[in-house]
Amino acid sequence: MWRTLIVFTMLLLSGCAFTEMESFKDPAFAKTKYRKIVVMARIGEFKNNKYAEAQFLKSFSKKDVDGISSITLFPPTREVSAQEMNKTLNENQVEAVLIVALANYWTDSYKMPDSSTTQGSGTIYGNSFQYSGTTTYQTGPTLHFPRAKFEVRLFDVRTDSVAWMASSFSKGNAYANINTIMDSLADKTVSSLSKEGLIREIEAEPPKTVSPDSGKKSQM
Repeated sequence: MWRTLIVFTMLLLSGCAFTEMESFKDPAFAKTKYRKIVVMARIGEFKNNKYAEAQFLKSFSKKDVDGISSITLFPPTREVSAQEMNKTLNENQVEAVLIVALANYWTDSYKMPDSSTTQGSGTIYGNSFQYSGTTTYQTGPTLHFPRAKFEVRLFDVRTDSVAWMASSFSKGNAYANINTIMDSLADKTVSSLSKEGLIREIEAEPPKTVSPDSGKKSQM
């Protein structure tokens, strides 16, 4: 019982988020699968972009897809033209670019009710009882729940066309933040791309079977 209570308490105190997503795959890319994808996050601050791209790379790695952070190919300290960008993508044999843009971010607030605690003691004097106590009032905390909407686009490098697009809504608990939201968004996006058949996952090689007679020498 105590172990279950501890696990439940840890879940309550840890940040978690859930993402809903509506997506569309262009029919022209019905048979297209990508193996090497650059992730380009447009979340706001540099640290948020860096974190977001790193999380997408982790999610892609779970599917054995080669994800590359745009910060690696296009350092934010430089201005890169469209021609230079295309040249870099081709030189690195990049097949697609996933652009993740933050559309809106806000928090929903909920005020917890106030509470009070009374402590006291009583004394008996003959047939009478005297009681004295102190009441302490606690103001209920205000909880903030992060919410975010994103627009995601997967561009085909060869045709410079949108192969897949999605709109998402992410919501977190009171202990979540923008990073928690990004973790959820990355997993949901990669999962959706996988279901749509747009990423080429590495298939494990089947185990080699050894014939029972392979170890025997032929007898003349």
